[in-house]
Amino acid sequence: MLDLTPDISRTQSISPAAWELSSRDQQRNDERNTFASTFNRAKSDTPKTPQQEAREAAEGLVSMAFLQPILKQMRESNNTAAPFGPGKGEQSMRTMLDQAWSDNIVKNGNWSLVNRVEQRMLDRLGHGTKPVVGPQTTSLAPPAPTKPTITTLHTPQIANTTLPSQHTPTVTNLAEQAPPLRTNLR
Repeated sequence: MLDLTPDISRTQSISPAAWELSSRDQQRNDERNTFASTFNRAKSDTPKTPQQEAREAAEGLVSMAFLQPILKQMRESNNTAAPFGPGKGEQSMRTMLDQAWSDNIVKNGNWSLVNRVEQRMLDRLGHGTKPVVGPQTTSLAPPAPTKPTITTLHTPQIANTTLPSQHTPTVTNLAEQAPPLRTNLR
């Protein structure tokens, strides 16, 4: 008959090298658990709020449209000699590295452009409740010209008068006003 009880006497004589291997295995298990928890967090079924979705989309857009081309151009301009230049592995993986770096830069920084894109997305979806950090401009067009009025002056004759909105200064030919140049050509 086969005895399946563990032999305790064998475990007491484990060498230090075996314990070291065991700690490496423990480290690998920790890394696997970290990866599994990250993967499960990304795969979770909890619905995201519109603000979270808009933030992630804005970060992805800024990362892909603005930072990745800059990083790509910087890498392509690297003309370092062979021992110090990029190897075949780096050349084949540089696009993924640029993507990871740009995503990390955008997520860890406070980019007003990301905040503005997020707010515009939320406004278009009708969820615009988050305050915008940064300038409050909505259009790139200059503001419409208005006629300025004077409302509070101490002189009653000038009060509530309108100023002309289109004042064109008189342009004179400076060459006519300047004295002639004297040159000595010897």
